[in-house]
Amino acid sequence: VDHKFGDAFIMTAYNSEVSGDSEELVNANIADVIAYLKEVGLKFEAKENATIKQEAELKYSKIEDANEKSALVEKEIAFAKDKSTFIEACGRCHDIKYDNFFTPSNHNDLANYLGSVPPDLSM
Repeated sequence: VDHKFGDAFIMTAYNSEVSGDSEELVNANIADVIAYLKEVGLKFEAKENATIKQEAELKYSKIEDANEKSALVEKEIAFAKDKSTFIEACGRCHDIKYDNFFTPSNHNDLANYLGSVPPDLSM
């Protein structure tokens, strides 16, 4: 990231040559960071899944047929997860106007960084 951020973003060295630490310690530090990120990700995902499920169950709460309700809730959950993944992966740069989603990123900043404004991904 030095080419973009220089001294404003100092990244810890994760190799034994630069850090001076043993290779085992460097590997353990990397494993600790990965484990932490996985744990945080799982907690976030569990919270998001609970919210999505609650919203889907509320949306279909008036349906009396348990099988139909269950199928609709599961379909809604799958769609919401896919949409969330798409927005996290693509929505940082791309607008999706058909779904009334606009990237929170400044278009001028994106154009400066990428060379042009990324296209709208409406299908």
